[in-house]
Amino acid sequence: MVGVVEDQHVRLAPDRGAVLAPVAYLEGLFPTRSELRRYLTQHIRFCVIIETNQGLDRAMEIARASDRIDSIILGGVDMSADLRCQKAWEPLLYTRSRLVHAAASAGIDLLDVPYLNLDDPEGLRHEANACARLGFTGKASIHPNQIPIIHEAFTPTPEQIARARKFVAAFEQNPTGLVVVDNELVELPVIRSMKRILAIAERISGRG
Repeated sequence: MVGVVEDQHVRLAPDRGAVLAPVAYLEGLFPTRSELRRYLTQHIRFCVIIETNQGLDRAMEIARASDRIDSIILGGVDMSADLRCQKAWEPLLYTRSRLVHAAASAGIDLLDVPYLNLDDPEGLRHEANACARLGFTGKASIHPNQIPIIHEAFTPTPEQIARARKFVAAFEQNPTGLVVVDNELVELPVIRSMKRILAIAERISGRG
């Protein structure tokens, strides 16, 4: 079941998730949850859109507000209007970074705003790759033609997977917790990143 929550009202469709939009205050999130109990079972997961100054200011609290929140989406159009800035990479870099911090702290996914120019696949590819480097885990789309480009940006390459396996294997064989691989000093934080790459690759492979 999928629902979009706007001004405390719910539109439902058959699936297993709900999009909460917009969320600016925790006080607005919890009453919505109470109302949703009449419609949604405990199996429903939530994706929260943050698109206002108030929401950005409380992004960390919102991300941790419920264990049923699976992801956050940046509502870039409304956010840029609220911030009085252009909807471009540099003006929204601070906003994106704040949301990366919040989502990573809560251990949930973070999706970037859709790329609105359907005739600019290279622009989409550039923005999606930049988001992946920054720490986003995905990007929303507005057209099926955008999906392969987004998948490519957030899918580990064969080279990245091979490198991750090499690093993890070398680290696990060294009891000191410190190892040099290909002239690079490898410590636990690096291994955490490598294991994340392998986990993503395994999940994608399982879907195939």
